[in-house]
Amino acid sequence: MTVIGFDLSPSQFWLCLKGSRNKIAGFFVELVEMTFSRTNKNDVTMPAQPKSTTGPRVLTVRELAGYLRVHQTTVYRLLREHKLPAFRVGADWRFNREEIERWMIHGRRRS
Repeated sequence: MTVIGFDLSPSQFWLCLKGSRNKIAGFFVELVEMTFSRTNKNDVTMPAQPKSTTGPRVLTVRELAGYLRVHQTTVYRLLREHKLPAFRVGADWRFNREEIERWMIHGRRRS
């Protein structure tokens, strides 16, 4: 690699800039490392995260509306009519996902 008239390998070039306190040089070093890195960023595996197939166990009004594909006002109307299984946390409503799924299947009336 030729850098401004100097014949340097990428690692030598990096060593030249590594000690610099210049922010632009630091950014450039990262750019060079990414460019000449032998590992492709897409090939790097991320640590495994436990994934829930059902999502969160407790839902907010917004999350429940999205889950049921209805407007939030519909959720509040169903709450007012005591047609949804729910509980309060302070002033906010929360919904247990399992109870909502049972409610959808069995059509229970609880609030």
